Amino acid sequence: MVQEWLGTDDAAGRQQGTKLIRGEKILPVAGTEFWSPGRVRVDGIERDSIETGDLSLTSRRDGEEHAAVARGLVARSTWGTLSTISRHLHGSPFGNVVSFTDGIPGNYSGTPYFYLTPLDPSAADVAADPHASLAISAMPLGACGDSDPESPLCAKLTLSGELRQVLDAQELSFAEHALFTRHPEMTIWPKDHHFRVFKLVLASVFFINGFGGPRHITVEQYYSASPVNLSRSFLHEA
Repeated sequence: MVQEWLGTDDAAGRQQGTKLIRGEKILPVAGTEFWSPGRVRVDGIERDSIETGDLSLTSRRDGEEHAAVARGLVARSTWGTLSTISRHLHGSPFGNVVSFTDGIPGNYSGTPYFYLTPLDPSAADVAADPHASLAISAMPLGACGDSDPESPLCAKLTLSGELRQVLDAQELSFAEHALFTRHPEMTIWPKDHHFRVFKLVLASVFFINGFGGPRHITVEQYYSASPVNLSRSFLHEA
C-alpha cells in the first residue's frame, strides 16, 4: 500500500510511502487504510481523512465493521425520526419523532420495533403505503463531542424498508417485552387508543460515520453483525 499525505502540516507526512502521522509510526495492517488530518492518497486514489483522536488506531473500512457500529447505534438509541408517505399531506414526506427499540441488553435483534396507535399519522400512512424510513443520530448519545449534528463526524443512520404490524405471537412477545422495558410509560398509555406493535422490515441501510461518503452496508451484513459498545473515538474510527 503506497500512501502520500496531502495538505498536512507535517513535512515527513508528505513523503510517498511514509507511515508517520505527526511523528508516530503506524505499522501497516492488511486490509486497512490509514488516516490523518487533511487528505491522503492511497495507492493513487485521493481520499478525505479524519482525525480519530487515537493515532495508534487504523480505520477499518469494510462493511462488516461499519455494520457492527450501526447495530450499536440502533441498540443504544431509543427514539428517532420515522418518515412515511403522508396521507394527510397528499403524498408528501412526513417525519414523525417516535420511540423504538430493537431489544434489551444482551438480546438486541437489529430490527426496530414501534408502539403506534391508528390515531398516529404514521400508522395511518403505512396502512395505505408501508414504505418508511427511520433516521437516528449519535448526537443524543453524547458521542459527537463538539461536532455539528450534520457533520459527517457525527454518526447517523437511516434504515429504510416497510413498516409492518407484528402478528407472530413469539415475535410479538419479544417486541412488547423490549418496548415496555425500554419505554415503561407505554404500559399505561390509553387502551382505547388501540396501540399495536410494528416493525421496520429492512430493505436498505444508509450509514455515515466520518468523511468519505456513506458506508456501504448490506442488510445481510447488518443482521450478521454484533452491536459494539459505542464511544466517540470508535465511532470516528470505524
